[in-house]
Amino acid sequence: MCRNSTEIKLLPKTQYDFTYLSNGATQTIVLQPSISVAAYYRTHLLVRVHSLQMDAGQSVEFQLDNTLPSDEDPAEFIDRGVSGNPLTTVTITSSTSTPVLLSGTATDLQAGLRVRFIATQGSVPSTPFFVELSAVLVLCDF
Repeated sequence: MCRNSTEIKLLPKTQYDFTYLSNGATQTIVLQPSISVAAYYRTHLLVRVHSLQMDAGQSVEFQLDNTLPSDEDPAEFIDRGVSGNPLTTVTITSSTSTPVLLSGTATDLQAGLRVRFIATQGSVPSTPFFVELSAVLVLCDF
């Protein structure tokens, strides 16, 4: 349990259409380039999947990464640690039943968090690819 927590609304209920993506293409949407999390230890990424229309091979993946932006350099500074993986991911595929709440948890946060999601088109790009999502981030101290 955390003594103190903060809830950050990342994404209001929004419908996305990724049908236009070509075979195997991806689109990345950065929801937050850097959220200050220095006072927190744990985070819970909560994604509501309100509805979807997807086929096999199509997916949407939310990712959290440690980040530390610099006023002196506009580059994106991301730390994925030894594994090279995001802190946590939440993946939505054609087998995801709706409505559903999906979650991912990460601990030992650094100074900032980047939140993004990546839509990946399958091998049949003419197939409809719609998702309706909303998301929040819950930050907890020690």
